[in-house]
Amino acid sequence: MLHLGDALFYGGDYNPDQWPADILEEDIRLMREAGVNLVSLPIFSWATIEPREGEFHFEWLTAILDRLHDAGIRVDLATATASPPAWLSRSYPETLPVDRNGQRLRVGSRQHLVPASPILRAKMRRLVEKLACACGSHPAVAMWHVSNEIGCHVSESFDPVTIKAFRSWLAERYGNIDRLNTAWNTSFWSQRYGSFDEIDAPHLLPTFHNPAQMLDWKRFTSDTLIDLMLIEVDVLRRITPDLPVTTNFMELHPPIDYWKMASHLDVVADDSYPDPADPASPARVAFAGDLARSLGHGRPYLLMEQTTAGVQWRASGNSWKRPGQFRSWSLSRVAHGANGILQFQWRQSPGGAEAMHSAMVPHSGRRSRTWADVVELGDALARLSRHNDGELARSMPSASVAIALDWEAMWAMESMIGPVAVSPHQLLRDWHKTAWEAGHTVDFVPYDADLSGYRVVIVPGPILASQALAASLAQTAREGAAIVITAPCGIYRNDMSAVLSGYHADLSEATGLSVVDLWPATRDNYERWAQVDPSCDRISGSVRTVATDPLQLTTLSGQTLTGGVWAEDIRPERGTDTLATWGPGGAAGDYAGSPAITRHPWKAGTVFYAGTDLAPLGRSWLFAQAQRAGGLGDEPVPPAGVEVIRRGNYRFTINHSDEPVTLATSVVDLATGQRLSQVAVRATIVTYDA
Repeated sequence: MLHLGDALFYGGDYNPDQWPADILEEDIRLMREAGVNLVSLPIFSWATIEPREGEFHFEWLTAILDRLHDAGIRVDLATATASPPAWLSRSYPETLPVDRNGQRLRVGSRQHLVPASPILRAKMRRLVEKLACACGSHPAVAMWHVSNEIGCHVSESFDPVTIKAFRSWLAERYGNIDRLNTAWNTSFWSQRYGSFDEIDAPHLLPTFHNPAQMLDWKRFTSDTLIDLMLIEVDVLRRITPDLPVTTNFMELHPPIDYWKMASHLDVVADDSYPDPADPASPARVAFAGDLARSLGHGRPYLLMEQTTAGVQWRASGNSWKRPGQFRSWSLSRVAHGANGILQFQWRQSPGGAEAMHSAMVPHSGRRSRTWADVVELGDALARLSRHNDGELARSMPSASVAIALDWEAMWAMESMIGPVAVSPHQLLRDWHKTAWEAGHTVDFVPYDADLSGYRVVIVPGPILASQALAASLAQTAREGAAIVITAPCGIYRNDMSAVLSGYHADLSEATGLSVVDLWPATRDNYERWAQVDPSCDRISGSVRTVATDPLQLTTLSGQTLTGGVWAEDIRPERGTDTLATWGPGGAAGDYAGSPAITRHPWKAGTVFYAGTDLAPLGRSWLFAQAQRAGGLGDEPVPPAGVEVIRRGNYRFTINHSDEPVTLATSVVDLATGQRLSQVAVRATIVTYDA
């Protein structure tokens, strides 16, 4: 059994069935050289385990487990259900998914499955039962790994079985068709249904979908994928009740409510692939770490997949990690709460779709710079794991800043039609980046969380009215916390019906205002339709539009800030101060002087509201106001490019920049054992402050 608090783990996905059997001994030798102590096995091996229906082969797998156990390497044993074998699709073609266009997807890739299919579920259950009985008691097996990246490629299917399941799900949710008609406002466009059997999935339609139907479809899709996972989890817990169970998440993966999924697992694990060509990738590394830790409610987690160098799947280019980035990004994840750093995969594939995806053992083997990086990181993790009798693995970061995150609110924003497109994922990433740039560790919290102890709580775009969120915010406001809420806020009810008589609904007491109008300021098609030449276009050359200039805001001190595409007509109530107004120019220039950012004393705390999706400077300015109001004060500012984060008594100083950073005094880097007076380019040092 694996206890994440025991040590730091290191390794990756191991797929020995891609290779001749005699390579196993070389793999074992290289794993020991690299310091590998945990591998995931055999994630994509259903066809090897069950080459023909009902014919199971576990001898090859148990032989590998024996050898790994002899070498002291533990196994995260996968259920192998992520990629069904060809015989299943040939014998049961109804298990192949149907896309939104009505085309049935075929065999030749992976995740070619209908999540709601009873046939698929029965075959998966049988495979997992056989695997658990054959291998679950093996001493090498430390934990279970259910499927792989559930819903990554196929999260929904528009086949008859799934549509029937959707109708049953709706019948259970609403009880009778009249309640559904009311909730979906089906009187509009003559969509009223006489029975649940008349309802279809929201696939190809003549024009706009019904937002309420789309939101329910997303809820159904999430529940279906979680139910699919639970079929395997229930089998594993029945046969091997002492082994922990995990599956790998994918940051803000849209189709699944990860709060719900995580509640059924013993260990949270995630996959993360930031782009080395993106300057904001260090922020994404921190974001992924904070989210994974938060999904486990503050417990250690596993980074189940990352790349040692580069990937093969980005359409616009697949940059390789620069020297030092693999190590520094990995140690950043440890700083944010990971007790395991695993890669996809151990040995780079000799062929197939991911042959150009980097791995711990590259095609060129030990001659590659990547191999040196792999060994260096293994040594660093082993040193940190041993320090002070394993104290690091038993400690966790603590946060005074929380960001409220709700998958249904994100689905609602994706389901709404107009007035402009706001990305809920980008709002969350932007506000996390703002707090991270200011030097703070962040917890993500569900809308109904206990917010005791947080000094600043950020709620980006709570588009659905929520009594649970209002109650949670009231609790933390009584403790004197600062709360930042941003547009769009309280636009819809839980059934996607619009809030009437002024937006904000359940949060209006907190914000101290209502919103009576929206002023969309989209610039999406500016380059296409705003080509004018004032020298000859006498009239159109003199016209300014909401697409001509960005949203501008002016603070009370005269500072100019920039907004995004969402703007509102805010009506503050008594006691609510205006901190910034629209204008004087830009897309909201017609409303210059109207409130854009407000401050409202509430309970013993302070609530700030921004009526737009702010650009970086605006977010930084507003976060500074919240820091002071929440009593956090200004954090010491490290040099440019440097992230400093504490995990218990350990301080991680991560230099993400291309310039070395000189330290005030020389320190002993626990990851190398060296005494250093500077942090090198793209390097990390770990120190201990008892």
